[in-house]
Amino acid sequence: MILIDTEHITSNKNSLKNYIEQSDLADSERLEKLKELFRNAKWVGTGTEFVYLLKKSESNMGPHDPFVLGLSKKFDITGSFAKELRGDEWEASYGKLGINPDDPNHTSNFMEAITELPDRDIVFFIPPQVFSHPEVLSRGGGQVTRNEIQWLLDNPEKAKNVFLVFGGYDLVDKEGHRQLYGIVGKDYRQEEIQEELTQIIKDLFSVEDKR
Repeated sequence: MILIDTEHITSNKNSLKNYIEQSDLADSERLEKLKELFRNAKWVGTGTEFVYLLKKSESNMGPHDPFVLGLSKKFDITGSFAKELRGDEWEASYGKLGINPDDPNHTSNFMEAITELPDRDIVFFIPPQVFSHPEVLSRGGGQVTRNEIQWLLDNPEKAKNVFLVFGGYDLVDKEGHRQLYGIVGKDYRQEEIQEELTQIIKDLFSVEDKR
């Protein structure tokens, strides 16, 4: 079963402009804030460009000891990238920082804490339609991701250690995900899903560069 979407990696559809438009962040309500966020962020690009950065860098260009944010419950891509980058996703991060997820202000407390750590970066996989998709809005995790993005839009000066990755969820083939989380997934333990997705991410790093 081939899970790497190699067509996506070489496709002209893989444009930053396209993914930004899909994200809801370029609408008239948020556009000026988004521009300011881009001016302050450490890096902005597509999922393909992010993998390219990691493959080609000498470890000084890529994220250092990162917190990895995004829709972890939807695809588990954030968890797999966190493992590959030797970073932390939200659950481990909350524990290490002493953030109580039941606190009504947990998102702002968390974002304030991680953006104040000068020796750690943040990799944020921006989902599509994060402010409008019903599936995102109906999930607790989706709402948290939306609130984290809104916090950065409201506090762009805090984004100096943030890598904004658009289109990262398309790095894994949708057909493969349906198989993994559908018929096959019913008999999978979470650990097995995580192991397989981690291997998918590793495979991305070995895809021949065709740029």
